[in-house]
Amino acid sequence: MNDSTKLEDLKIALLQKTKPATIDRNFCNLLSIAIFKAQNDYLSTTTFMRLFGLLPMDMRSLNPRVIDMLYRYAGSAEPGLLRVG
Repeated sequence: MNDSTKLEDLKIALLQKTKPATIDRNFCNLLSIAIFKAQNDYLSTTTFMRLFGLLPMDMRSLNPRVIDMLYRYAGSAEPGLLRVG
């Protein structure tokens, strides 16, 4: 499996956990906050905007540590953690 396939799988896992209505800056901001609350890892809104294609990809921002944080969250996120209401 190549790196782009792994990134696609990671994006799918994150989307399945969070079930956003739209993927926009607000969603990326809420995801950043949810990950910080869940596991005390800070990932910027910009990082998520790059991951979901809202900004140009910068592979330096997706270093192995960041990828590990995302995989940990994707495996442990509670359904509805991002829902506001």
